[in-house]
Amino acid sequence: MDRFFVCLANSYKHGGRCIAGVEVEWHEDRWRIVRDERQMPRWVRPVCRDTNTGEIPNEVADDVRVLDVVWLKDAEPCADGAQTENVYYTSITAIGKRYDASERLLERFVDESHRHLFYNYSKSIPHAAFATECSYSILLLRVTDAEVFADTATAEYTRYRLRFNYRDHAYDIPITDPDYLRQLSCGHKHVGPKGTLYVTCSLGQLYEGYHHKLAACIFETSQLTTIVAPQDNWFEEYEQELSRLMTQREEIDSRIQALRLKIQQQMETCHATRINSTAFTISYTPARTTMQFDSKAFREEQSELYANYCRPKTREATITIKRNKVEE
Repeated sequence: MDRFFVCLANSYKHGGRCIAGVEVEWHEDRWRIVRDERQMPRWVRPVCRDTNTGEIPNEVADDVRVLDVVWLKDAEPCADGAQTENVYYTSITAIGKRYDASERLLERFVDESHRHLFYNYSKSIPHAAFATECSYSILLLRVTDAEVFADTATAEYTRYRLRFNYRDHAYDIPITDPDYLRQLSCGHKHVGPKGTLYVTCSLGQLYEGYHHKLAACIFETSQLTTIVAPQDNWFEEYEQELSRLMTQREEIDSRIQALRLKIQQQMETCHATRINSTAFTISYTPARTTMQFDSKAFREEQSELYANYCRPKTREATITIKRNKVEE
């Protein structure tokens, strides 16, 4: 039987990928979520018959992106312990329909029916519980107080982890989301507090007697609130002082720029290349053409090579101040 699902994870797994998502069906000219007897979204995880641990080959997984609607042909259930979502298949195809990662959409996939994440409150579950006690191995959660951080204690390379709270309990699990990890390496995303996130959590393969909990896909949807400051609040005092100082700076910058131009013109007239005075040393550099490295083009055209030379860097919080134009 063929099945369809919205992809909510395409994560690393033993040199290949683990793909999974919430099952959907076509109903009255739209895709509708398939739900289980608890009315929770039903998950599907395709398993490859021809790989060591069922991982999806990279050349197949690369054609599937998160939030694609995926067609799974000849799906055949093959549950393995807690991995009740597993199915064999003959082909995986993204049908061309993709959703945007909006809170409104993601809330429909959230499963908050469990008291804790996968059987207990720790980072992993024992294999005995995986085989007999836990009846699911993947779900989407809405978590709070989330923080992404780099764990460099034991590895020869940087590993990223995610801390968060779910049902008043703290969790700390590795991130296996390839796209999120790539953006961290390239500097498009940064470690630090994230507030509220939507996270696809899954159970990993057996390792030294345990199945570890993983952050297989991370959706950042929270934004800082924009506040229109009323005139009677705390910002009023700062606004007046900031306005006065910025006006002075604009006037001074304009005068300095005009003076720089006069000095440059005089040095060109006198063929002077350097001026030394009591207070200043001024050097003249003639116009010339130089080669400039286009990092943006390199990142777009050689993304894998660019990522190999990127290193994580934590930036301190800052603000940007821009003066608004006042219409006459």
